[in-house]
Amino acid sequence: MRARLVSHPADWTWSSAAAHLTGKADLLVRPGAWMARAGDWAAHLGAAPVTSEVEAIRLSTSTGRPLGTADFVAKLEHDLGRTLGRRKPGRKAKVATLDQAELL
Repeated sequence: MRARLVSHPADWTWSSAAAHLTGKADLLVRPGAWMARAGDWAAHLGAAPVTSEVEAIRLSTSTGRPLGTADFVAKLEHDLGRTLGRRKPGRKAKVATLDQAELL
């Protein structure tokens, strides 16, 4: 929508909007339980985007990090067994071995 490639989200071939608006499942989308939590999907699609949300999505997309609460990211890290959140920038400091410490 933002790029103005189609006039309505449901018109975009790869969008799930049509399935969500009609409530009909397609090959990839089963709107059932999700629709009960989403509320008025048509109103959501028609609303102006919240700038802070757009910026958060762009940052997450550009960094490759998940977008969500700290608890959500922690659960993903636990489930996947890897670090996903932002870490201290730069190389890790080398830990001095006993031989290196004796030289100093």
